[in-house]
Amino acid sequence: MFRSFCLMSYAHMLRRFFFMFFCLFLVSSFFLSPSYSISIKTIKKRNLLKVCSEPGYLPFEMKDERGNWDGFDYKVVLNFSKYLGVNLKMHDTNWDMIIPSLKSLKCDLIASSMAQTSARRLVVLFSDPIFEDEFVFASKKNTPNAKKTTLSEIDQKGVKIAIKTGS
Repeated sequence: MFRSFCLMSYAHMLRRFFFMFFCLFLVSSFFLSPSYSISIKTIKKRNLLKVCSEPGYLPFEMKDERGNWDGFDYKVVLNFSKYLGVNLKMHDTNWDMIIPSLKSLKCDLIASSMAQTSARRLVVLFSDPIFEDEFVFASKKNTPNAKKTTLSEIDQKGVKIAIKTGS
């Protein structure tokens, strides 16, 4: 998928993303719990698309030195809001609050790289993936962990790992 993704023209990618987000909103308005579902009609009526994202995952979600949003995901939702003819409001949201913010209607959608898990699928309606990447292990050079390349090698007593809160 990555190769075909890279070979698509920017305009073709935007059309595909607009369609994907449009489908996401249509499906969510029918299948999500009424307590936290939203529709395109509601977004257009209030003239505002509210998006939660956590900057810091370059090149997808970030802010520049002046605090302005930038990145691939930001440009997708910015163009989607233009397509809908509404304003865009980005909410800088801590990762551990990103799903609760969606459920509480602080945002209409999440624009942050999020792996689909069975637990998340219970509360979030995911679009089709727009980018695929892999998890990797990183360690200091010349340490016992530097040569470990599989999860089973890492998942051992005495091996210390660090993860992002809310992951």
